[in-house]
Amino acid sequence: MAYTSLRNAVDDLERHGQLKRISREVDPYLEMAEIHRRVYQNQGPALFFEKVKGSPFPAVSNLFGTLDRAELLLRSSFEAAKKVVQLKADPGQFWRA
Repeated sequence: MAYTSLRNAVDDLERHGQLKRISREVDPYLEMAEIHRRVYQNQGPALFFEKVKGSPFPAVSNLFGTLDRAELLLRSSFEAAKKVVQLKADPGQFWRA
């Protein structure tokens, strides 16, 4: 499934219970990063920060925080993306194959 926008991907994660909305205003410098770090460390959901202090824009974090969530977002192109990541990790593998 190809998304036409980041909003569509975020909405899809929310439909699948893989997104947590944070409606309280958060500071983008250390507070957001610490929230993200703790959620990621516990294999938690993607985060949608609705109110970012000093910014007119919301922010999203931890979209690809778990393998299951990456597979959900990439769906049919997951295997191709996995091969690209493996190739980047070991470019010589391309020539050996």
